[in-house]
Amino acid sequence: MQIQFHVSDLDQTWEGSREEWARHYLKVFVNSAEQRCNKMREMYVKPFLKYIKDDIISTR
Repeated sequence: MQIQFHVSDLDQTWEGSREEWARHYLKVFVNSAEQRCNKMREMYVKPFLKYIKDDIISTR
């Protein structure tokens, strides 16, 4: 994964190590990605499952 940002936009009060910062960043990133995935599933998958439910069962 590549992380791009402007250093001037970062909070300059961080007092931990680089590894701690990276782990914190990844924790925030993963949480945000999971929320986006859940929202996408709710908005773009679940509403249409009822139309293909029989197709999904028959292909398993």
